[in-house]
Order: sequence, then C-alpha cells, then structure tokens
Amino acid sequence: MKKIFSAAILTLTAVMICGCAKKTEKADNGDTPANATIQTEATTKVLDRVPVTEPEATTVRKTPESTISSAYIKDNASIMTDEDIQLCDQLISELRSSRMLNAAVVTTNDLGGDEPYNYAAKCYNEIFIADKNNGILFLINNDTNEDILYKSGIMTIDPDAEKEALFKATQEIVAGNYGAAASGMLRLGEACPSHIFDNSGFFTPQQIADIEKAAAEYGTELSVCTVGSLIDVDNTASNIFYQRRYPEKNGILLLIDGSGATAAYSDMNIPQNLKNTAPASPVSNTNDLYTFLIDLLTEKRD
Repeated sequence: MKKIFSAAILTLTAVMICGCAKKTEKADNGDTPANATIQTEATTKVLDRVPVTEPEATTVRKTPESTISSAYIKDNASIMTDEDIQLCDQLISELRSSRMLNAAVVTTNDLGGDEPYNYAAKCYNEIFIADKNNGILFLINNDTNEDILYKSGIMTIDPDAEKEALFKATQEIVAGNYGAAASGMLRLGEACPSHIFDNSGFFTPQQIADIEKAAAEYGTELSVCTVGSLIDVDNTASNIFYQRRYPEKNGILLLIDGSGATAAYSDMNIPQNLKNTAPASPVSNTNDLYTFLIDLLTEKRD
C-alpha cells in the first residue's frame, strides 16, 4: 500500500540531517520468575515514513494474497508475497542457528489501541512463548506508520548501522517492497556473535568480544552459551541447545549455567580439557568466570 507523505522540503531536510530514528529503553514490567534470563529491550522508532529521497511515481504494487505460512512471520496486513516470506524465513532460520537468535516479522493495519512498542513486545512474547532470550522483531506498522525494531536480551547491534538499515527499510516500504524492508532489518542480526551467546548477561561487551575471538580460534568448531538453569549434559535442554546451534552435528557446545557450572556437549570427540570442567569461583564474580573461560579456550591441548 503506497503511503502519501505531505512533509514539506524543510522538514525532509531536517530529518535527513538529524536522522529519523529515535532509540529509547523500556523495562519489562511483566512478572519475571527468579531464574529467568536477564533481558533488556530497546526500540527503534520511525517518526514519519519520509524516505531519504522521494521515490519516483510508480504504480502501487498489488500484493497477491500469500499462500504459505510461517511460525515467525505474521503478515496480519496481508502485504507480503510468498517470495517475501520465503526470503525472510530463510534469514530467520540462519540467525536461529548461527547466532542462536530469535527473529520474527509482523505486519499490521491495526494496533488495537496499543503503542507500537507495546504491540511489538506482545507479538514477540506470543511468538516465542517458551524461548524469550536474545531476539529481534521487526514491526511494519501501517496503523500509525511508526515501524519498530523490537529487541530482547543482550544485543550487539551497532546503533548507526541500525539507523541506516531503518532509513533503507523506510524507502522500501514506501515503494511497496516489504520483503526487502524486513530482510534488511533482519540482517542486522548477522552482526551478533556466532561463538558466544550470553543469554544470562554475565559478560561486558569487551569480554564478549574476547570470548568470541578465543572460541573462534579454538581449533575445533566451538560455541559458548550461558543459560539460567542448572545443566545436566545429557538432559533434554542440552540436546535442544546443541541441535539448534549445530544441526549438522559439527561442533562442540560449552554450556554455563546460573551457578557457574559448565558442561560440554557434542556428537564429536570432546577434548579432554573441556570434559568435567568447572570454574574455580562462583558466577557472582563474573570477572573470574571470564578469566576461567579465556584460559580454558586458549590453553594448550594435547
């Protein structure tokens, strides 16, 4: 659906100079169990769908009704084609495995009286009922034209890259290219780490960068994942985490729980230095946990 914008040239110029994205932080006011994963949420808001440059006059694209469905794409506005959904589904699948990142796209013509941020948060929680860890949801909002990139958990998306992606998404939406807009926002997730998934918020950004480097250079494909509950290396949770990260069974997953206990899981041969390992100090001292991990990942192996 093509939107008509009546912003004056002066307003457009101001938007181009200052940027049309505004980032705010909101706290989770819902009931949170004691052992829940620490989460922070952020939103990027388009104040007006004014593209960086006015698009040329084109015929409004008539979007055929989609014939396929997706668990992670809710096209309530019926504006996405089968090709749009397939493109986004592929990206979502890749992010789910390579970045252990939840991702979704929602479109709507009616917020039902909600604020855009709250609507996006509600959609995220409905889609990811049992897994509300690190994730993103892009909302194409045709009700008030405030499109939201909702973020849950520990995100390492660069704000400038996010703003640039949102400008481009705005242009695509104006032109009726909803799949290109959504896929462009989803690709922001590719900047997240691929070897350390700090769902529990144990580490600082610099520590995450150091662990990412050490894990990537370990010599065997390996990832580190922090979780909020106790670990049994043979339990269902461990299997689920491993199968999600390594569906082809080609890596080692080192799990760290809320008490600081560690366990390595793999269908491959696990190096001796990862077997039955445990940090020397409690997880309350995250600096010690960080040092333990770096030493573990960089020590000489037989």
